[in-house]
Amino acid sequence: MDHEQFDAWTIWEHEQTLENLQQSYKCKEFRKDLKRGWGFKCSNCDEKVSSKTHHEYWGFTISFSQQPVPDLYRFCSKECGDVIYNGLYQKHLNEIELVKQKYR
Repeated sequence: MDHEQFDAWTIWEHEQTLENLQQSYKCKEFRKDLKRGWGFKCSNCDEKVSSKTHHEYWGFTISFSQQPVPDLYRFCSKECGDVIYNGLYQKHLNEIELVKQKYR
């Protein structure tokens, strides 16, 4: 694989990541039919989020082709989710732009 092919593949992978990120970022409701509650710590602020105290939560997954298990992010609110989501989204846009600048 030459440099141009590698760069094209790199751009494609970042674009796929952006698309997957957009598709997976959503609000989810806690199931009410569970016998036992479950919870997690917010990926941004570390607040404890529980099915007993919250009605819903926000989350997304992000994965790369070389990564067998995707990273899962869960948040207490859309505001907390937006902090991480926007940062990751911008990071991938910047990576695409850096590769494209080589050919201008």
